[in-house]
Amino acid sequence: MKKLTVIAAVVALVALMATSAVAGYSYSSTNEQNKTGTNPLHPGVVGPHAYDIAVEDGQVTLGLVNPFADFACFEYRIDGDTTDFNNATHPNPDIDGPYYRNHCVYNGTYEAVFAASEKVEVRLAYGSHADWYFDWTTFPQGAGEPAPTDPEPEEPERDVDNPSGPEARAECMRGGWDDFGFRNQGQCVRYVNTGMDSR
Repeated sequence: MKKLTVIAAVVALVALMATSAVAGYSYSSTNEQNKTGTNPLHPGVVGPHAYDIAVEDGQVTLGLVNPFADFACFEYRIDGDTTDFNNATHPNPDIDGPYYRNHCVYNGTYEAVFAASEKVEVRLAYGSHADWYFDWTTFPQGAGEPAPTDPEPEEPERDVDNPSGPEARAECMRGGWDDFGFRNQGQCVRYVNTGMDSR
């Protein structure tokens, strides 16, 4: 009887471990929630996120935004290629699998151009704070429309008679962000892209 109980316990433990391995890491946010300030752990605060800048034949240009004074490392995969990675072991011990090529952003926006025939996928699972991490978000190559799981935010209405901020990203460059009263270039670019004012 003891032998049967021990075998049953071992089987239950193996089943529990297999279930945990399949379930994987549970991300606390999404790219869309971070972008729109609807992260359930930080309501009203825009966090690290990626957004479409341009989609042209054979390339996708993304803005990788981190509004905080620490690093957020955005991993990327091009056209579903899961063999192109930096390291077979992810530096985040909670993530099973490799650490993909990435761009780390510190308190600002990085414009990344990718040669892609189908799509670019981006996730945040290292750097910054874990409550901003999000799983793979797909940016398709083609018509320039975002994936259904990450809809493009509506263009904010602006008072054309009394503009309170920049209307183009170029106005944020070379110190222009300071002229509009933003603390950094990333906040200014975010205002142009989303209409969210963090001055």
